[in-house]
Amino acid sequence: MPGKPVKRKQYTQDDVEKALKAFRSGKSVREAAKQFNVPKTTIFNKLTGKFPVQCRNGPPTTLTPGQEQELVKWILDCSDRWHPITKDQVLDSVELTCKHFKIPNKFSNGRPGHEWFRGFMKRHPELSRRIPERYTMRRASVTHENVRNWFSHVGDYLTQNNLKDLPPNRVFNCDESGFFLAPKGEKVLVRRGDRVAGKIITSEEKECVTVLFTVSASGELPPPMVVHPIKKFTRDIAENNVDGWLSGKSDSGWMTSSLFFEYIANHFYPWLKKQRIELPVVLYLDGHSSHITLEVSKFCKEKGIELIRLYPNATHLMQPLDTAFFAPLKIAWRKALCKWMMANDWVKLKRRSVPKVLFEALKALNLEVIAENGFRGCGLLPFNPDAIKKERFRDKNESSENTTVIQTAQNDVNEDLILPADDYAAALRFFGAHLSPTTLESFTKCDESNLWDGPVEQEGLFKLWQNAKRLYEKARSPEIDSTCDKNESFVDINDVPIVIWDAEPTVWNLDNSDGHLEEVANVSEVNQPAPHQSTSPHGDPAFSEPLSVECFLKNYLYSPKDLPKKKNVSQEPSILTSDQNIATLEEKENKKKQLIEEKEQRKVQREIKRKIKEEEQKNKKPKLKKNMK
Repeated sequence: MPGKPVKRKQYTQDDVEKALKAFRSGKSVREAAKQFNVPKTTIFNKLTGKFPVQCRNGPPTTLTPGQEQELVKWILDCSDRWHPITKDQVLDSVELTCKHFKIPNKFSNGRPGHEWFRGFMKRHPELSRRIPERYTMRRASVTHENVRNWFSHVGDYLTQNNLKDLPPNRVFNCDESGFFLAPKGEKVLVRRGDRVAGKIITSEEKECVTVLFTVSASGELPPPMVVHPIKKFTRDIAENNVDGWLSGKSDSGWMTSSLFFEYIANHFYPWLKKQRIELPVVLYLDGHSSHITLEVSKFCKEKGIELIRLYPNATHLMQPLDTAFFAPLKIAWRKALCKWMMANDWVKLKRRSVPKVLFEALKALNLEVIAENGFRGCGLLPFNPDAIKKERFRDKNESSENTTVIQTAQNDVNEDLILPADDYAAALRFFGAHLSPTTLESFTKCDESNLWDGPVEQEGLFKLWQNAKRLYEKARSPEIDSTCDKNESFVDINDVPIVIWDAEPTVWNLDNSDGHLEEVANVSEVNQPAPHQSTSPHGDPAFSEPLSVECFLKNYLYSPKDLPKKKNVSQEPSILTSDQNIATLEEKENKKKQLIEEKEQRKVQREIKRKIKEEEQKNKKPKLKKNMK
């Protein structure tokens, strides 16, 4: 009869290290094991050296811990550049690596499967699978510095005009959004085993209605404008409209400059007067062409409505309606639409009925809480540039403070870092005197392949040994010799019991507190990209620069290209009611009128030439007839 299964304690490598640290700080093995849930025998075996500190249960993995760590570095690097790696790309890279280096494995057809990937993710808890947010190139090129500059410029303007500390009911945001008449539904219940879960929709899949919303930071919602794609209004549109809501029409069903001016002049401003809201007020909006017109800017400046345009292509970070309002509203819209269709025998929802269904959806929202969170999260009220964290941008890991003198390429060492060769030779002799012959032999073998496959705790020492050798070779190069004192003595290379290598150096720091060597930065990680280019085995043109990884993976792991830098294009003013912006718009209007006049003149000239040509042809016809007679 089989015995009961043994319950193993669940602990991580971090727990083991904490337990060892607790023992060294004075606690007993029993106390450390109880505190961090690590078996006593595990702590004892690692203290006595029976097992290395960095090790795992079960058989060895196909890739060594060092190789897997380089794979993780590549994945995280690509994620930071907003070119995240998929599961298939990881499996493809491991398959190609195993084939090229003939690494023995038990994969089916040489390709790792789901179980290997599950174990890989379990061994590296710093990784997780998520659905990425998709950004266009323009949105991805927005930097943290761009947004900070916008906050600085707008903040100065608000301070000068005493608008920075307005109450919440005087700060607004407006934007349009489309509401589909047949939105994608939620999960439904069907018979288990059915392969298809069908649902009949009564409207076209992409048929939608545009609605313009304006919301204040206090949660007040002026009546929206529903835009219908019609030529003229009909009676049924008026009958199905909600009291106070505005209906607009355009050929495409989208917002136009004339409709937006009509909304501001005939709807929003009268609503402000009716609600007795003190002027001036601040209205944040995006830079859509329908919002930026001379008529709107002049009217708002005259009436005390300060129009402020958000930074271009950053509304997903800075616009409260986009960040906090539209998502819950569309969830409520989907539910309200389902209820409406059930109450009306699943008939088709027509555009004229959209206002009533949307009105029911708005009832389900707590507008006060949503608006407060949205404006605070975007840094608009209270006005706070620090509200938008740097982690939200693609350049989150770029910092001028981190770019120090460590900018050494593989074949271009900074001469400021090179010391006399005797110093490096002394360091190499120190390694030879204090490392066992077995360790030096393993260093030599791994140096030939430029890959450390030994214990993880010795990897740092191996890199330090390689670093000392590289700098020694650079110090002994002819270029450096010419700059040194001719009387200075150098150690011959044959006197140093180590092997030539060409790995990328790592900078180390000596921590005086405990005497341990601490890795400061891997030079290859802060280097500029290598000059040569590669072609991805996956056929992805975004992956063309080799990452700074170990040699065994350089041909199979590819770093995405950085986005091209923006040209220095002059940005239009953010304050749309400013004199500068009005002057710019007037200049554009004058140029536009001038072009129209020139076009009309050319048209008149063409018409005159055409008439002259017709008269000449009429005069020539009788002469031709006489000649024929």
